[in-house]
Amino acid sequence: MSVGGIWQSERVEHRRESRLEGLLLAVAVGDALGWPFERRARRFDDADEAPLGPFVRWERNAGNRFRSLPEVIEPGEYSDDTQMVIAVARARTAAGRDWLRYLRTVELPFLLAYERGAGAAVKRACRAWASGTPPWETGATLDTYFNAGANGAAMRVVPHVLWHAGARSFDDLADDVAEDAISTHGHPRALIGALLHAFAHWISISQPAPIPYGWLLGELISRRMEWSRVPRILAQKHEWLAAAEKSTGDYPSLWRATVEEVLKMLEVASAAADPASLKAPADIMAELGVSRGRETGSGTVCAVGAAYLATYNAAAPDAGLQMAARLKGADTDTLASMTASLLTAAVGAEWIAPYRRQLQDAELLYRLSVELVDGAQPLPMPLPTRRAIGQMQERVLQSEMDQVVEIPGGRTGRVVDVATVESNKGVARRLKVKTKDGQTLYFLSWPRDEVPKYRAPIVAPVRQRPVSAIHGVDIFVRDLPRARQVLEDLLHLKPDASNPRWVRYGTTVLRGNPDLGDQNPTFNLRVEATVTQNLVHDAEKVGVQVEQNYGPHGGIGLRIEPGFVVVIRSA
Repeated sequence: MSVGGIWQSERVEHRRESRLEGLLLAVAVGDALGWPFERRARRFDDADEAPLGPFVRWERNAGNRFRSLPEVIEPGEYSDDTQMVIAVARARTAAGRDWLRYLRTVELPFLLAYERGAGAAVKRACRAWASGTPPWETGATLDTYFNAGANGAAMRVVPHVLWHAGARSFDDLADDVAEDAISTHGHPRALIGALLHAFAHWISISQPAPIPYGWLLGELISRRMEWSRVPRILAQKHEWLAAAEKSTGDYPSLWRATVEEVLKMLEVASAAADPASLKAPADIMAELGVSRGRETGSGTVCAVGAAYLATYNAAAPDAGLQMAARLKGADTDTLASMTASLLTAAVGAEWIAPYRRQLQDAELLYRLSVELVDGAQPLPMPLPTRRAIGQMQERVLQSEMDQVVEIPGGRTGRVVDVATVESNKGVARRLKVKTKDGQTLYFLSWPRDEVPKYRAPIVAPVRQRPVSAIHGVDIFVRDLPRARQVLEDLLHLKPDASNPRWVRYGTTVLRGNPDLGDQNPTFNLRVEATVTQNLVHDAEKVGVQVEQNYGPHGGIGLRIEPGFVVVIRSA
């Protein structure tokens, strides 16, 4: 008998409420299972090397490429994918109709302090919101934002699905998914992937479970007009649309082309899910681009891949989840997370019960699911200022064992572990904080300076002196666009913030001043780079003066203008 025949003959009703209440748990289960095999984690070269069992203990490289640290991930701990889902869920439950402002003002800025593996697009957007500027208004990063088509928006749609679970139309859910998506991503692949994934959940939970084999992919194709049209809310965002047009030239055409891409992928997936098909799932995932190609992590590719795996493995959801979590070449933590929640929407939540005991923050995830389904409207609350959020973060990083700390959004937490983490790049502190509402947060902090071993005793009262710290350095240049070209195109430095008059890289700010003369003092900006072989050729090619063995310690000097030299040292 065919797989489809077996599935149809063994239909059992599953309570719709239990499916809804298990969705956030499923998101985290898939995330925790797939994270060790995610490309950036590089924990296992081959998934077959991994130990068998629900979850594994493993070690990842935390920090960044300049200051990397080994960090042990305990079995059942989740990545930034689930952290983002919780942030969206908390925004909805804490602020109700004002959820979007809460998300952008509180959750996204603070996420930077504790994220575990967030992608570049998400971190750039978080930094933009932390500075009070939408990511589509940051000038130099405009094109980067509208080129961001990764799956970071699609993987966090489940809280919105739960909030709109009883809706008769997809329109309101589509508006909320789009508002959330553009908070971090601008490319249609990110937005359409999020809409498709949300629509797949929304139609699945409206059906008796388990849904028929092959039904989901057929519905996504036949009802394409519902998920593929531009949400109403985007048509009303004139400033956002103007920025999209400026960056892409023709955003509506790019949207339509992306829809056509998705439809072709859905047709391939639907044909492969036919019981008569002889193609192996791994081959189909490669053909869809989930495990091979340039767009393996895009929102549309992951949404279609998750829909295919959920359809193909509806009779054996655990096997489908393991396939997603260990698929070589795929963005496994996000793919497994998206597949697990779709399987739960389709067949019920009973199959994830064995994972729940070891899953990080399982009770919080379950409680948030219930609160989202109930759709309670909380009382209005004042939002903290950007300065207050920064101060809270600083106090958390300086806290000690058992200390109670304040978390943005009116929450508190207790420090339950303090550890020292060492690498060849230095030593850092890792704090583990358990919030009162049940979330586990990890914070990594590097010491600013070594504390002196000896301090002279105070023998008499002294006048109180101000406590100061260097905040940053301003470098004035005549040709700001030229300076940016060298730093960003040749050295691949990414700005943290900018406007037409200045651009900030960490604590260094370049400020344009075309009135500077040729005799202004020379500023040396020292940069450490890992690959310097082609720098001289690339610099000379764009007309930058190169000075070998520059300065007392040697190095490559790129004289961008008379008073501004970038000194390159090998890392």
